[in-house]
Amino acid sequence: MVPEYYPEGTVPLQEGKYNGFPGEPGQFGPSGQFGPSGQFGPSGQFGPSGPAVVGHTTVNITNEPVKDHFVWSLINCMHLNVCCLGLVALIFSVKARDRKMVGDIEGARHHGCTAFGLNTANTVLVVILVIILIVLYYNNPMMSGMIAGIFWSRL
Repeated sequence: MVPEYYPEGTVPLQEGKYNGFPGEPGQFGPSGQFGPSGQFGPSGQFGPSGPAVVGHTTVNITNEPVKDHFVWSLINCMHLNVCCLGLVALIFSVKARDRKMVGDIEGARHHGCTAFGLNTANTVLVVILVIILIVLYYNNPMMSGMIAGIFWSRL
């Protein structure tokens, strides 16, 4: 079902010849089938109360793949693991990948979103630490060497 092929707006549903103006509820032809809108015609039938609105329902199905952010989590876990956020993100990425393989798309999307948040937090913390190290290096080179040695030995 493609919605481009359906007419938009109101569509009058009626039988017989239509003598009214376009877009207005009018009278049907000289057959006497219906009188003016909302009244009984000569044949005793009740006339239409105007154009009937025909609606259609559109269902949007998104087939975008679920992202598990596995590579980003692996990089964060191996190289930039601050406060073990990279390890936790890797665990959620593996959970998202497992849920996707089982067919639980909603669960995979939930775990992938959690992994994305943890990876983002870890990356932001690493960027802040690098900026602090750069500032310390230009202010006091001896202090920054000690801090950089401690920081890089933990990674």
